[in-house]
Amino acid sequence: MLDWMAGLSAEKRLEAIDRAFEKVFAGEDGMVVLAVILDDLCFLEECRTPKEQAWNEYAKVLLKRCGRNISAQAVNAWVNVFGKEVAHGDRTGREPGKG
Repeated sequence: MLDWMAGLSAEKRLEAIDRAFEKVFAGEDGMVVLAVILDDLCFLEECRTPKEQAWNEYAKVLLKRCGRNISAQAVNAWVNVFGKEVAHGDRTGREPGKG
């Protein structure tokens, strides 16, 4: 299925991965999913534990992989999906994916 990637250099393989991230999250459904993932990862919210800090750091890695265009849209999607303000959040202490 992904045999074509095996022949790529490490640099080209990373570029292909980043393009795939951008492509997956570029549409409206992808933005909703990305907003939920970012919320699960304590995005733009106070991190009270080392675990939450690690999730938050991965949120930044995820956005970097998605590219600048998607990242800017993701912040807006996160605000719209969860009705939150970028200035502060409302961490509930829940585990990721546990809504």
